[in-house]
Amino acid sequence: MKKAIVFDFDGTLMNTNNLIVNSWQHTFKKILGHEMDLETIYGTFGETLDYSISRLFPDLDLEYVKDIYHSYQYEVADEYLELFDGMDELVQKLYKDGYEIGILTSRNRKSLCMYLENFQLDQYIKYNVTFDDTDIHKPDPRPMYMLLDKMGAKAEDAVMIGDSKYDIGCGNNAGASTILVEWSVANMDEEDEVYKADFIAKSADEIYEIIKSL
Repeated sequence: MKKAIVFDFDGTLMNTNNLIVNSWQHTFKKILGHEMDLETIYGTFGETLDYSISRLFPDLDLEYVKDIYHSYQYEVADEYLELFDGMDELVQKLYKDGYEIGILTSRNRKSLCMYLENFQLDQYIKYNVTFDDTDIHKPDPRPMYMLLDKMGAKAEDAVMIGDSKYDIGCGNNAGASTILVEWSVANMDEEDEVYKADFIAKSADEIYEIIKSL
């Protein structure tokens, strides 16, 4: 039986897709005067915000762009945020079954903790590693090791659940079992074995069934 369940946050547990898209579009309009195509924005999913900004706005001050992005996102978050279907029930069932549950995310700690509290998930999810905790990010396995150390678990006893190649790559590189959620809109790299998940789940119920079978 697996002991530790690790969720990515954005696009996996929480449907932040529209929130992220609109935050980027606001940023593009503010800086460039026009919106950007969705393919470009989806290409940022799974990346750290710092990396995406440095890639998309290499000539601008990082903190200036981050402030535009974050100030808008915090202002409209309540309007766009929602859990994916069944994910709150899944977290509660896993908690009641005795699993340790953690979040491994490239999101900053402030927003993660705020959103977990708003959706009353903080009572079930006790562990996290965020952008603020490390300079090394997914798909490198070291953030996963940091989180598992907090959870008192080893990689072979863990499951990583995510929606991007960075999540799956991180779990695979660490030696954990990996589950890709089918509702992902992030760009995947199907040619590279390290980004191929052990399982693909169509629903929260399927995630639960897979975990219980391991």
